[in-house]
Amino acid sequence: MAYTLGDPFRPLRLVLRINGIVIGVGAGLCLLLTPGSWLTEWGLGASGLHWPLRLAGASQIGVGLFFLLAAQQDYMSRLLLFAALVTNALWAMILLSAYLRRELIIGSIIGQLLFVIIFLFCLFGTVMPLRYLRSSE
Repeated sequence: MAYTLGDPFRPLRLVLRINGIVIGVGAGLCLLLTPGSWLTEWGLGASGLHWPLRLAGASQIGVGLFFLLAAQQDYMSRLLLFAALVTNALWAMILLSAYLRRELIIGSIIGQLLFVIIFLFCLFGTVMPLRYLRSSE
């Protein structure tokens, strides 16, 4: 029933796919493959200490692949929904706290717009599973 119009999980599948591609695989590849000098210039890591960001990038890719695989499931269990909810909520809280503490300096309008879009994707990924958690068995 994953590909029919009557699929009750269709909106959630779309959110999982978008978050898996944009936030998971996209941001993960960015952290994993971006040169260290760029990361230092962007203020993401101290000079010479880029392995934590590389590790975070690899983890983001893993979570993104999890979301893409979860979106393909015929039935979404409560455990899967809870994992997606917690992951997206943690991403949203990390982004919000980094912004409020001024740890995340975004100079350009494009960067600010990208930050807002990613934050909204995280919020959608947090809110969407709530509807299905109540109705699933």
